[in-house]
Amino acid sequence: MHTLSGDILDKYSHGEYHKAICKIVDRRSFLRWRDWRVVFTSLDQADLEELDHTIGAIGIGQGPERAVVIQHLLSIAFEAIDRQGGGLPEKTDAYLWIDGLHQPSH
Repeated sequence: MHTLSGDILDKYSHGEYHKAICKIVDRRSFLRWRDWRVVFTSLDQADLEELDHTIGAIGIGQGPERAVVIQHLLSIAFEAIDRQGGGLPEKTDAYLWIDGLHQPSH
C-alpha cells in the first residue's frame, strides 16, 4: 500500500518525488553498513520541506504526527532497501520500525 502511495505521489509530481527521495538516499553511504536506517542520519527539516514541495503540499509532512511524513519516511526506507537488494521482509521491518516512531509511549 505504501509503495503504491509513493508511486502515486511520484506520478503526481512528474517524477520529482522520487528524485528527491533518491537525493536523500544518495547522501549516505548506507550500503557499507547494510542497514537502511543509516539513511535517516542525514534527514533534516529541509528534506521534508522539499518532499512536501514536490507534491505541492507545503508544510503537511513537517510534524511526526502527520500521516504524510510517515509516507516520506517509508519511501526513503524502501528506496534504501531496494538499493541493498532487500525485499518484503526488510520492508516489513521498516514499516514496523517507522510505525513505532509515531506511536505514543506508555
